Amino acid sequence: MPIARPKHWWIIVGQGIEVGFTWLRIFSSTDVEDHLYMAWATWPPTQREIWRTVRGVRIFCGIKYIWDTPNICEQAEEGDTLIHRFYISGLPTMSTIYWYLNAPGGPYGLEIQGPLQHTDLLQLPAWSTRAYFASKLMGMFKTDDLSGPGGPQPTWIPDNDGLPFLDISQATPDPWDPYHRRFVICHGDVYRMDNIFIEEPATATLVLSEADAVALADANPGEIRWIAGNPNYLGHFYVLFLCDPGTAGAWCHKTQDYGESWTTTQLSPALASYTAGNIMAGTDQGSSPYPPGDALYAATLLGATGNPDIFRSYDEAETWTQCPNIPVGTGTWPPRLHVDPSDQSSLYIGGATPGVKLYRSIDHGTSWALCDAGNDLGISLQPGVNYGVMTTRQSNPSEIRVLKNSHIWKTSDWGLIWRDQAATQFLVRQLLYRDSAPDFLYLARNTSGSLPDGLYREHVFFVSIDEGSTMFGKAGAHADQPDGGGDSIPRLCGGAAHEGILTLPWP
Repeated sequence: MPIARPKHWWIIVGQGIEVGFTWLRIFSSTDVEDHLYMAWATWPPTQREIWRTVRGVRIFCGIKYIWDTPNICEQAEEGDTLIHRFYISGLPTMSTIYWYLNAPGGPYGLEIQGPLQHTDLLQLPAWSTRAYFASKLMGMFKTDDLSGPGGPQPTWIPDNDGLPFLDISQATPDPWDPYHRRFVICHGDVYRMDNIFIEEPATATLVLSEADAVALADANPGEIRWIAGNPNYLGHFYVLFLCDPGTAGAWCHKTQDYGESWTTTQLSPALASYTAGNIMAGTDQGSSPYPPGDALYAATLLGATGNPDIFRSYDEAETWTQCPNIPVGTGTWPPRLHVDPSDQSSLYIGGATPGVKLYRSIDHGTSWALCDAGNDLGISLQPGVNYGVMTTRQSNPSEIRVLKNSHIWKTSDWGLIWRDQAATQFLVRQLLYRDSAPDFLYLARNTSGSLPDGLYREHVFFVSIDEGSTMFGKAGAHADQPDGGGDSIPRLCGGAAHEGILTLPWP
């Protein structure tokens, strides 16, 4: 029988800290080998003095830190080591992280605790300065000098090197490196756009053609509908592929190496509408029993009459099952789902009539409850009278905004009470804000057609600080307009593609 090696007290002899806006890296070395953990929270623990009586003398032995429910991060290295590395992401912006390193098992059965430390995350600027705009006719554009209302007009630079076409239907950033890598669906194919070694333009690489997607789906013709990344798995992306109306099948194509190779699994063999749906991975585990990022969802329309359905995976797109009891009825509006970034078991759906309403599930889509208080705030993808998008804050998931019929609605209690923030100044179909600045809104139009009278009638991208009541155009205007804006994004750019506004916190 092997003899367990007794644990020893260790001393931290070296330490390095790297800080980001929402992440923290710790590098530490100890004088003896051990397997360490990092306990952390956004509030300090209770500190209790440790005293021992030795030969009748009361001796102070140090401080014990006590948290009710700390977050625990395990070192990246396996086994007992002298070097210990830790990485935590998805932290609340502009917060202070209190933490200490520890080993659960030490001499006398005690937890070995390193010194308590606190680290301030980097402060985010009010407005993003770097942004990307994906258009439906003229490709991708980038700026490094975006500003808020009243600021100078940004300079937009085309960012399309290597794209054989310029019609982009959807764009998404790499959640692990949004500054240097994006994916776009362009002319029906998926391209990876990299600028990790260059500033601009990015170099586009074809990673999944429609022909390849068809071959993966047992040669059933169809359309690449959506691509999404996973903030928990480096290089993992998922493509929703829906077959043409004359054939059958909904599929998920998955890559684990940024598109160098692909595998596929079938969501459903039933007849699907290839104009429908989106796919989304979980971010934080929340109340889910599955590891963070292992829960995925895909929204589709099934059947000849159009039945909105959601498929879910608990093993990171290896197998799929259909969610039961979807509350929305039949119709033609393509459904859209949204996963709560703070809890991957919580998601929202809206879509076909009478599903113009918004529903929420907190058990991975098994049961649903109305959450728009009768205001018909259901979200869907295709432009039209019922078109809507929603966004939630990871740091405060009860705060939700829905942009519906060019009105911005807001709730701070998961949909119990909604407030119509009034109509936006101009017709817009897309809404975005960053977690650190939820009242600074980025808005975009899905068409570049002329609007009725108004100073910014030729813009397609706006910023606002009053829920869209006043909108300041930032892209697409003519140089001769009163705002002094240039035409570095062509006015007739077709409007913003789906997920076509990518704002970044710093240059």
